[in-house]
Amino acid sequence: MKVFISWSGQLSHEIALGLREWLPSVVQVIVPYVSSEDITKGSQWFAHVATELEQTDFGVICLTKENLRSPWIFFEAGALSKSVSRSHVSPLLIDLSPSDLQGPLVQFQAVMPTEKDMFKLLNTINADLQSGRLDEPHLQKSFARWWPDFDSQIQDAKKRAVQRGRRQATPHDGQKDQGTDSRSERAVLEEVLQNTRLIAQSVLETDSSLKEIKARHQDDNTPIALDPPNLCSELERGGHVTSRPIHRSRYTEAENYALKNLEDGRNPKEVIASLERNGIPQKTAIEIVREITKDLQRG
Repeated sequence: MKVFISWSGQLSHEIALGLREWLPSVVQVIVPYVSSEDITKGSQWFAHVATELEQTDFGVICLTKENLRSPWIFFEAGALSKSVSRSHVSPLLIDLSPSDLQGPLVQFQAVMPTEKDMFKLLNTINADLQSGRLDEPHLQKSFARWWPDFDSQIQDAKKRAVQRGRRQATPHDGQKDQGTDSRSERAVLEEVLQNTRLIAQSVLETDSSLKEIKARHQDDNTPIALDPPNLCSELERGGHVTSRPIHRSRYTEAENYALKNLEDGRNPKEVIASLERNGIPQKTAIEIVREITKDLQRG
């Protein structure tokens, strides 16, 4: 039986290699496939993987926090679901929980890297074998013999991943800490979502206000003033004054981030530093904060 092992990222790859060695140790007729090891030099890589996906009998997807949103993982998961039944595709949650699954991955029965779940996985594969199938006592004995080895590989790989994460989070020797943003990825995403909602609300308010202005001028046959000062006056006359000037809907995501923080009273230097940490060049960050500060002072 062919078992396609999908991976993306270093931790996932290490577990995939461990599976490639471990599976046939437990059930000898299993033929595992890992793209990094089983493609001969000179072969067309993508075509080779596509062929293996079509011919496989079972799929194991090595999932980690690092690759949970990987387009390549989604591609291989989709290809596996077309080649074999859903019951024959198992996401292996290396440092995740079932509640973390999303998108096309939720349709599959996930397994945890525990002795109980991994035996269930082997039992499912073994039960589908056309030849070379082990009876349950022999399967249990073989699993008991080889499980400690694979479990040790999993724990070692996780420890190495944690160490890599610490090294990446620690400033290099001789360099000053530039104020690394210690917020979690979830906190950053929530902030981006909040800013996006503010932008959307601003656009909706602007659109509604402009429609009312247009209707009012159509009634009294007066021209519509499109320059910002007159437009702001029109909005005030119609009772549509908000804390955000009308022209701020032009702001980019970075500008809206700066706008929100400056309105909340955050120090401009801190806002500039935060923009720089998120990939905005210093000169651009300074210009953004300077222009928004002027706008806020003008009211």
